[in-house]
Amino acid sequence: MSRCRKRRGARRVVTRPTSLSHAHNALGKTDRLITPHPCYLTLGKNEEQRLGAYRGLFERAISDDELADIRAYVQQQKALGNPRFQARIAEQLARKVEVLPRGRPRKPLDSDARAAEARLPFEK
Repeated sequence: MSRCRKRRGARRVVTRPTSLSHAHNALGKTDRLITPHPCYLTLGKNEEQRLGAYRGLFERAISDDELADIRAYVQQQKALGNPRFQARIAEQLARKVEVLPRGRPRKPLDSDARAAEARLPFEK
């Protein structure tokens, strides 16, 4: 399986790229300091296909939902990824890697409180 995967639903985040690598990989500007990455070489059979595929990675900006997910995972220092990836990281780190809801966990209810909460509002 290829380690070079396209991110589904990626949106434009670069409006006027200024980096040398982007100019090389997306626009074909030659630079002797840049060596093509193996993942870049898998984007197409020839230079024209690779340039187009690389530009396609930046056609769409990150959605608000994606950005909120990224922020939540970064703030809590958790692993953002698919469930399989998260399971591998959780095993390696021996800790939870999914984002937890804000606030303290609710205290467990004792049996009387549980019974009162289970009653319908008109039964109180």
